[in-house]
Amino acid sequence: MNKRKTFIIQGHQDELERIVALFESGELNNLLGIKILDVGMISAERVKAEQAMSLASQSLIESVNTELDLYRVWLDSLWQKGLQPAVRSSQSITGIKLIQFQDNSVELLITISSLSPTEIQIFLQVRPPAGKGYLPVGLKASIFDEFGEIILEKSADNHSNILDITYGQRFTCELNDSFTVGLTLGNETVKEDFPG
Repeated sequence: MNKRKTFIIQGHQDELERIVALFESGELNNLLGIKILDVGMISAERVKAEQAMSLASQSLIESVNTELDLYRVWLDSLWQKGLQPAVRSSQSITGIKLIQFQDNSVELLITISSLSPTEIQIFLQVRPPAGKGYLPVGLKASIFDEFGEIILEKSADNHSNILDITYGQRFTCELNDSFTVGLTLGNETVKEDFPG
């Protein structure tokens, strides 16, 4: 595939006007032996301003890339979704959200650990409120990808006091990844989108 190139030619006004006239007549393509898509005149001040803007935007992009930390992005998202901080260490944090069904409630725990500035590992659990008692029998927890396909699914049985959805799985997210946790009890389903 041919790449397009932009050339800037400096010169006197009358010389540049002659180049524009050659382009408009179609002679410029023949003289140079290449296809010219467009010719226009801009002032030197405009060129300098565009170069300065390009340098400024490049600097901004570089600073965003160096400061990009997916762990911090997810932290902000969790708190905005109403999760309450529970356990924090230098490498991970756990947030808790109370999920209310008509006759029952459970707590959704999400722990995120930073693997790199652009990748995190996620651990998901469901437990009874305050971690006391047992989960409702038949509670089903599912993780869906961004297309609605089930990635993981687990159900609580008799005397389950915790449902570790991601146990034994390496569940990671990178930039722009998202998923949904669905908790189903009887005919009720509650869904939470992450990062949210």
